[in-house]
Amino acid sequence: MVASIFGINPVPDSESELRIYPNPANGKSTIDFVATASGNVTNELFDITGKKVSTAQNVLTTGIHSYQVSILRNGIYTVRISSQSYNYTGKLVSDGAANSEVKVEYIGNVVIPDKSMKLKSVSVEEEGFSLCCIKD
Repeated sequence: MVASIFGINPVPDSESELRIYPNPANGKSTIDFVATASGNVTNELFDITGKKVSTAQNVLTTGIHSYQVSILRNGIYTVRISSQSYNYTGKLVSDGAANSEVKVEYIGNVVIPDKSMKLKSVSVEEEGFSLCCIKD
């Protein structure tokens, strides 16, 4: 988990994590995962019978990526995210009452810095606030 000014964000903090939240969901949930390599990614959602209810395909860069799943009916789903470099599988429980097609939407990413980058410290002071950060 990653802490922020606004609280705890359920974002993956290692290269082997998949986060699905809220879970159980009330018709809508967010899926976060770490793309360890750039390339084609397939996000699939299966119902309890194994029937594929949704597929989303994107070309993603290395980093933490998020999808939002909405219009989920009541049930248990399997989430599968796959590429040539990584595979994630998780369970999603929904108590939603939707009657239309499931919607999976890509909502964004956070770039993971290259570990070989040289970093330097930068300090910013403005209007009584002091902020220190790392910048390449």
